[in-house]
Formats: sequence, structure tokens, C-alpha cells
Amino acid sequence: MTKSRMKLLTGIVGVVTAVALVGGGTMAWFTDKKEVAGSKFTAGTVEIQAGQSVVEDTDESGKPLYYEDVAPTSVSSVKRGTDKSGKNLPPPSNTKRNNPSKVLTKAQEQDETEIYCMGYGGEIVVRFDDDKPLLKGDVLVIEGTWGSSASDYVETAKVYVSEDNNDWTYAGTVSNQTNPKGDYHKSMVPNPINTAHYVKLVDTTQKTLSNGKENRSDDGFDIDYICGRNIIDEVNWNPGDINKLAFYVTNSGTKDIDVRVKLEGHWETLQGGEWKKNDSLTNDVIDTVVTNNKSWTKKGDFYYCSSNDKSGLKGVNGGESPSATDTIAVLDLAVTLSGDAGNEYQNAKYVLTPTFQAIQHSHSDGWSWENFDTYNGTSED
Repeated sequence: MTKSRMKLLTGIVGVVTAVALVGGGTMAWFTDKKEVAGSKFTAGTVEIQAGQSVVEDTDESGKPLYYEDVAPTSVSSVKRGTDKSGKNLPPPSNTKRNNPSKVLTKAQEQDETEIYCMGYGGEIVVRFDDDKPLLKGDVLVIEGTWGSSASDYVETAKVYVSEDNNDWTYAGTVSNQTNPKGDYHKSMVPNPINTAHYVKLVDTTQKTLSNGKENRSDDGFDIDYICGRNIIDEVNWNPGDINKLAFYVTNSGTKDIDVRVKLEGHWETLQGGEWKKNDSLTNDVIDTVVTNNKSWTKKGDFYYCSSNDKSGLKGVNGGESPSATDTIAVLDLAVTLSGDAGNEYQNAKYVLTPTFQAIQHSHSDGWSWENFDTYNGTSED
């Protein structure tokens, strides 16, 4: 086997959690203090996008604990695409699959009048209210491909965000491959800018799939709903309480990949006006648990993605392996501050950094994590 044919990738995305104890350690709070933008790392045909995600837990009344939805209020612009033969789709109208305003509300059931078809190469821009923009968090896109046909009808779109509808920043790729057997397919990509008033989707559906088969999609990406999800920064955190974080990694490349993640943490304190690592504060007072351990298998210092029977994450353009079913892996964490934490932790911040790594899962040379570690995560041309 030759090292030059190895397709691999290493990416880091970090989150900072802050802890402050008051009056004998009776109370603390748990909050993100540094901006955590989504990170996209690319190497050849292997591409992942990783970011902090919302946790969908709710209180007894059903209200989300860790995020709030911010829905767009209007459609700013539309560019219709074509069907698979290259014929222009009809102009927007109030007929089934042709009404762009339907992306502003979530469908309650299978109904073609409630989804909007972009067409091959189509675009749509939605606008958020000035008082409720998309901040730190995710762009949620729900696509509608019904029944078990999504594995044959592979539809994708790139997501961009903007503050002014002029300068655009790429946020990630969404697809209907997140749950091929479902009717509606949720994808989330991290918002990489501080404030986004506009979100744009550009259809990138391919007519030929990664496995060489013809894509059965007639007219590209079908949108049910576009929404923003802002992560709530401050949550009361008492010693002994459990608070939750979630991260996700999406395979937005063309090849199936294997994914693993390493979790590392340290404390920081304000020193000379700057936040710096404080080695006198230990991690013994922090307990971090991966709560969806059926999706991740711990081996040594790493958690390996096992949500698809250890067959990796599917390439966004249909993938290559019939056993790889998902493009997204979510890492759910429960973080606990011990009741034994003393006042030495007052105004300190605990920095938790997940490091995601990926290698091409279906490579003919049979590369493995052992090869990855041997070459220290580097490759040669």
C-alpha cells in the first residue's frame, strides 16, 4: 500500500464552558464564553464539517432547555433551477412544490403543497427578523423525500449565511441522506458568523451518484422548512447538576469515511487580563460522559463512530457502501461539576475540546486508524 493514496483528515472544533462559584460553592453557572464557529476541513474527496449543536432536551412543559428556534420571516429571493433533462422549472406559483413561501413553515403531514422544489442548480434566500437573527447555533433544514426512496433520490444543497444579503459565508452541506428511510430529513449546519439575517440554499444535486448509478431525482432538492436554532448561552449550574452539550460531524464529501473523536479538557483563569491555562486546577471535579454510547465506541483515548454498525458515514452524494446509511454523527455529552469543587474554581473556565478525525472508509488500499496514527495524520501526494 502507498501512503500517497491515503485520504485522511484531522479537524478541531472547540467549546469553552465557564464555571464560577460563589459563597462557599453553593452555586455556579455553565455558559459558553468564546465563539464556537463551525469548522470545515477538507482533504481530497474527504470532507467533514463539525460544530457545536443544539441539545433537544425539554422541560416539563415541552420548552427547549438549550436552544431557541428563530424562524425566517420572508423569502428574499428565488432562482428556479431545472429538471434532470435541463428544462427550466415553471416560475414560482401557489401550486404544489412551486411555492417558495412554504419553506417558512413546517409541514404537519405528507403534502406536496407544503414543500418547495428548488430544481437542479436552483437557489433560495430567506430573511430573519431584525430583532431575532440567527446567532451562535445551527441552520436547520428539513428536506422532503417520502418513503424509503431517499437512497435512490439523492438530493443535496449548500448553505450560505450573510448579515447583509451581500457578503456570503459557506456554512455547510445539507442532504436527504440523514435518514433515508424517513419522510422528512433533518440536516443541521453550524452558523460560522456572529449574526446572520439571511440564509441561502443552492441546489448541488448530482445527476450521477458516487456509485456510478443514475440519480432518480427529477428536479433536485425539496425544502419543507428552513429555521435557525440559537444556542442558549447561560444555564444555571449548581454543583452536582448535569448539563449537556452536543457536537456533530457531517460527511459532506463524496467518499464514505470513518470518524473518531478525542475529548480533552483544561481549566483557564484570567491572568494579566488574558485567559490562560491554570494547571493548579484539576479536572477531577468535572465528569464528562458520552450519553449516546450506542453511537460511539470507546477505545483508548478515542470514541469511534459506530452508529452505522461501524460502517462509517456515508458520502453526501449517495456514498459508496450499501452499509453506510447516515451522513451525520452526533456526539451527546453530559458534563457534571462535582459538589466537591471549592472556591479555587471561582471565575475559572473549563475548556472542553473535541478533536474530530476522519479517514476514507472505502479506500481500496485498506487504510486503517493504525496507518493514520503511524503517519501522524499527514499524507503525501
